[in-house]
Amino acid sequence: KHRQHPSEGNTDRWFMKMSASPSMTGVPVGKLSGARNPLPGPSRCTVKMTLSVEEKKKKNYSLKKSEDAFNAAKEMMPGGVNSPVRAFKSVGGQPIVIDSVKGSHIWDIDGNEYIDYVGSWGPAVIGHADDKVLAALAETMKKGTSFGAPCLLENVLAEMVIKAVPSIEMVRFVNSGTEACMGVLRLARAFTGREKLIKFEGCYHGHADPFLVKAGSGVATLGLPDSPGVPKAATYETLAAPYNDISAVEKIFESNKGEIACVILEPLVGNSGYIAPKPDFLSALRKLTKENDALLIFDEVMTGFRLSYGGAQEYFGITPDLTTLGKVIGGGLPVGAYGGRKDIMQMVAPAGPVYQAGTLSGNPLAMTAGIQTLKRLQEPGTYEFLDKISGELVEGIIDAGKSAGHAICGGHTRGMFGFFFTEGPVHNFTDAKKGDNAKFARFFQGMLREGVYLAPTQFEAGFTSLAHTEEDIQQTISAAAKRKHRQQPTKVNTHRFVKMATPASASMTGVAVGLGLSCSSRKLSGARNPLSKPPRCAVKMTLSVEEKKKNYSLKKSEEAFNAAKEMMPGGVNSPVRAFKSVGGQPVVIDSVKGSHMWDIDGNEYIDYVGSWGPAIIGHADDKVLAALAETMKKGTSFGAPCLLENVLAEMVIKAVPSIEMVRFVNSGTEACMGVLRLARAFTGREKLIKFEGCYHGHADPFLVKAGSGVATLGLPDSPGVPKAATYETLTAPYNDIAAVEKIFESNKGEIAAIILEPVVGNSGYIVPKPDFLNALRKLTKENDALLIFDEVMTGFRLSYGGAQEYFGITPDLTTLGKVIGGGLPVGAYGGRKDIMQMVAPAGPMYQAGTLSGNPLAMTAGIQTLKRLQEPGSYEFLHKITGELVEGIIDAGKSAGHAICGGHIRGMFGFFFTEGPVHNFADAKKSDTAKFARFYQGMLREGVYLAPSQFEAGFTSLAHTEEDIQQTISAAAKMNFIEVKFC
Repeated sequence: KHRQHPSEGNTDRWFMKMSASPSMTGVPVGKLSGARNPLPGPSRCTVKMTLSVEEKKKKNYSLKKSEDAFNAAKEMMPGGVNSPVRAFKSVGGQPIVIDSVKGSHIWDIDGNEYIDYVGSWGPAVIGHADDKVLAALAETMKKGTSFGAPCLLENVLAEMVIKAVPSIEMVRFVNSGTEACMGVLRLARAFTGREKLIKFEGCYHGHADPFLVKAGSGVATLGLPDSPGVPKAATYETLAAPYNDISAVEKIFESNKGEIACVILEPLVGNSGYIAPKPDFLSALRKLTKENDALLIFDEVMTGFRLSYGGAQEYFGITPDLTTLGKVIGGGLPVGAYGGRKDIMQMVAPAGPVYQAGTLSGNPLAMTAGIQTLKRLQEPGTYEFLDKISGELVEGIIDAGKSAGHAICGGHTRGMFGFFFTEGPVHNFTDAKKGDNAKFARFFQGMLREGVYLAPTQFEAGFTSLAHTEEDIQQTISAAAKRKHRQQPTKVNTHRFVKMATPASASMTGVAVGLGLSCSSRKLSGARNPLSKPPRCAVKMTLSVEEKKKNYSLKKSEEAFNAAKEMMPGGVNSPVRAFKSVGGQPVVIDSVKGSHMWDIDGNEYIDYVGSWGPAIIGHADDKVLAALAETMKKGTSFGAPCLLENVLAEMVIKAVPSIEMVRFVNSGTEACMGVLRLARAFTGREKLIKFEGCYHGHADPFLVKAGSGVATLGLPDSPGVPKAATYETLTAPYNDIAAVEKIFESNKGEIAAIILEPVVGNSGYIVPKPDFLNALRKLTKENDALLIFDEVMTGFRLSYGGAQEYFGITPDLTTLGKVIGGGLPVGAYGGRKDIMQMVAPAGPMYQAGTLSGNPLAMTAGIQTLKRLQEPGSYEFLHKITGELVEGIIDAGKSAGHAICGGHIRGMFGFFFTEGPVHNFADAKKSDTAKFARFYQGMLREGVYLAPSQFEAGFTSLAHTEEDIQQTISAAAKMNFIEVKFC
């Protein structure tokens, strides 16, 4: 551990002056207004240094490996990171690249050890890599890493959250805090029928467009203006007020009577640094919102389960209408949530019309880590301990500065703290900006060298954990007191307190398969090394009559789902899982392996959903699980650069033709949201063209004639999406190049980008006509617009280089997801380097993610791509999928029914219509009632298809000839008879 070196002549002191007020919030350190059972002020730490001069010399602090890794990362990822604050822009010097974490300590790849006060930006409240959490994750992994279907773990965590948080009667889990805030805003607008919102300057609510107005966190850290690429219309209804200024809020309500949907805020700010509410501020907001029939939303992504078990709302005794959560509830794995009053939450799909979805929401590993973390926080004395050590830490640091006659103020609440280099007090973002950033940068670099890792910006709160020890606290205070922090000349890797100069900132597939044809041809246009036609499967069912007597039951699933409906809107965390379009009882998954899955009733299924695409090598692959087990030993979340990000980035860049640089995020929705903002920023234009039935996540601009769950549920464009948010979204029928040409003609010089699924999977399986993609490429070039391929579904599935390699068309930008995380929550966007360099921190276009580049997600992605590199992978997928589709279609045609379909490699689909199906209008001609009956029958026969006609199906490398034959036999047995199983 980094012990403190003896000061020479006892002259080295910390360099800050303490203000007359001991707290920036006007409350004594160790206490906050509204705190319950405040502890007495902690005793001072007076720690002597224990290392001799000889030991001091032996410790050669170096960041050479981190420097090499970071330089390599800068060639692959904008600014070298997957979230801007990690780049040390505001503090200068060399960002550390993390190797491992444990308890309250972290180690970089150079072998340096640090006491950690970042805690992966908040989640590590019980300490990193907690033994009980790791043991529980190891057990969960045995059952699979991703289901894409309901599981009991969601119920367990939902019940814990509802019992803990006063405002939450019903909850929806998502993949990040950004998604939670985006979803809760849409819900508030839909429930109130109003569009305007009030936010506070310096409060950060993720990187959705409406919130990037006077935002905190990385936006404040980088000193960015409101981000380029955000249309003015998207923020037109966002009204900002200074935090802690109730009179300013009253004026906004007065000027906008009957128009305010909600007030959203961090109840205790952490994204402008640590800023506590004035004693009556929160209660005044509660009163104002009730008087004006507006909703009060607490963004507790940071404070939830940290200030108290019930969050800031329990701590301060103020109950909002809606709440967002994140960080702690996933134990460091990518997760978010929003919840509140049941009458409001029942508006969320599939219970109501407000659309929000997530392929990987409710991920079993994230649920497990969250459950174990909350269990630990329930233990007696937890929050008293956090209060004690945080108070001791802050008082010690401030006293060190005060003793040296320098300006500093700060405070803490339980396990959350902060300080500013200013006289204080700090009540809002304007006050916070008075902090001496240059002085903080020198202090940060000095503390880093002394083995203390603070947030690398003055505009982020710090965090303690249950794993921090008295020794950690004393060592930190001693490090702060050690030096005068003289300003040193800038020099790379001098390991001094330096003032750094910051850098400026065919048929369905082009062939004859399906679409009402005979399926006699297997050749695929654009396919490499097409296989000859595989042998037909004419297989009879092998189960005996006695075996068939097995009573198929979903009693346990029914009970679990009924319980879930009381806690989660529609009983699920993504609408399509509710079986709305096929009827019957949704199955609740217990475990998965290879190509099979088991529900909690013990029923076994051949799986053709594959967690909605990621399980391309099969569920719970042994090599993936082994690699995850090794990675977990080093920690489940860093919130800082790690080598695994470099490895996966390099693999993606080498594989995908269009990608020269990549940014990892937490979901496909975040990827599409980020890439749209980037396209708008790069072109300086705002209009985009999307295609009817194509789905690009649930960000507001894309919820126009969308596919996926929107199509499945038959929803109109979602309530809660302001007209202004979709004003610049222009739609055309898929495969209709003439319609696209007309849009360009009518909007000359205004189109920023075209975005599309190169093969549609979210309206069912629809392939491009032979020249469609090529014509789009030509049109975008002629009009100086960007072409974006949304390959969240097709990436690494149609070929190793995705649809763009398969069809030989290179777009400007690409989004990825699903496969690249091996089933764990991850997304990515990438493209030409000149475009990607606009992304923060390399450029001014803001997008961030606390948990982006999660080490477990990176590991699963790396192992999945390694498996896909093995010879014959895509030929195998092509063979078994063709056999499956031909068998199902022939079974239907033999019975005299209308059916068409097709496949490319491991992606397939079929419609109950004559076909051909070239667009969403064609897809909607399908007989969905017949599909529902067919689906229920196949389910009873042990075959799990996507529970919607408007979703593609997937095969994997784990599917066997026996699986395919059994599936075809089940289809033939049904004979498509109109028997109602639901």
